[in-house]
Amino acid sequence: MSLKKITVQVTDNALHKYENCNVNEALLQVVWNSIDADAVSINVDIEKINDSQSLDKKNPIKIPSQIVISDDDEGIPYDKLEKYLSQLEDSWKRKSTRKNGRTYQRKEKLE
Repeated sequence: MSLKKITVQVTDNALHKYENCNVNEALLQVVWNSIDADAVSINVDIEKINDSQSLDKKNPIKIPSQIVISDDDEGIPYDKLEKYLSQLEDSWKRKSTRKNGRTYQRKEKLE
């Protein structure tokens, strides 16, 4: 299977919604996406490196350099990638239910 290039349309509403989004809210949204995809196991691995700007050189502050989120969900069918991912904040989940009839979660804010 070859890589597929998808152009994502970003609306002004999406930009406004995410302009003040913090890392916790972004991570929570990705975890909710895994839950919506019926994942049973969700792993969040945060690789940290020493901050070169840290004032304490003996005990530097650790900062995230990479965040890898993996799960065991069903994934998105290759032939549906463009349909599902091309519109930021125009989610296909709004109009859909899961195979088991449950609706998808719509977590808007970190509580």
